[in-house]
Amino acid sequence: MLAAREHRAARQSALLRRFGCPLVCLTMNIPGPVKVPEGAERAFALALERVDGALAQLGAAVLCREISVEKTGCEAFFAVQADPQALKVRMTALEDADNLGRLLDLDVLTAEGEKLSRPTPRRCLLCSRQAQVCARSRAHSLEELTARVRAILAEVAP
Repeated sequence: MLAAREHRAARQSALLRRFGCPLVCLTMNIPGPVKVPEGAERAFALALERVDGALAQLGAAVLCREISVEKTGCEAFFAVQADPQALKVRMTALEDADNLGRLLDLDVLTAEGEKLSRPTPRRCLLCSRQAQVCARSRAHSLEELTARVRAILAEVAP
């Protein structure tokens, strides 16, 4: 997983250098060792459609769209000519829209490589507390989290 993170960071840097515009980076929040469980690829395809639609609604010019599905997870990069703050607002709305959005991580990087923060913290998949608080304290077991993810995938990508 560390190698996958390093590869993702290198890819982001290369795209920022090449295109000189903001990036939208889509990954999926899948806890546990299996990063592409049953239904994840179908859910990822739906997520791609949503991101494409949101970018079109913003009138953003997509200069590059790279997609990768590996055992370490699903990811996509979009080099986009658009206001990064407007992108972050739209991507946060997708994350917060429904159960599929709960499994998405939509990062926005400025042309300078600065990762924009969410205006409000994410909520835990299992309770109403902030996700970071639950993750740090290990409030929920891996089994509980993976069961919830499986249920969401079965619901959104049967």
